[in-house]
Amino acid sequence: VIKEDNQGKKRLAYRIKGEDFAVYVYMDVELPAEALLKISNTLNITDEVLRYLLVKVDEKGRALLAEAKERAKNNDNAEDDSEE
Repeated sequence: VIKEDNQGKKRLAYRIKGEDFAVYVYMDVELPAEALLKISNTLNITDEVLRYLLVKVDEKGRALLAEAKERAKNNDNAEDDSEE
C-alpha cells in the first residue's frame, strides 16, 4: 500500500443494496497483474463492499503530473517572492 485515504461515511446519491450511506476509501497500491483477479473476486464476495473500482495507473502520466505540480509550486513561490 503506497497511500490510503479514508474519506469517511457519506450519503449515497441513491440506495445500493439497501444502503443509504457508505464509507469511501481510496487506496494506491502496487501489485502484480496476477493479483488483480484474486482481489476482484474477494471484493465481489465481501458483503461489506457495495462497489469498487480497480484502475491501472500510467506511470509516465504519474511522473509528468508530479513534474507539473512541482513546476507550478516553483512558479507560485517565485511570484510570491517578486511581490515582496
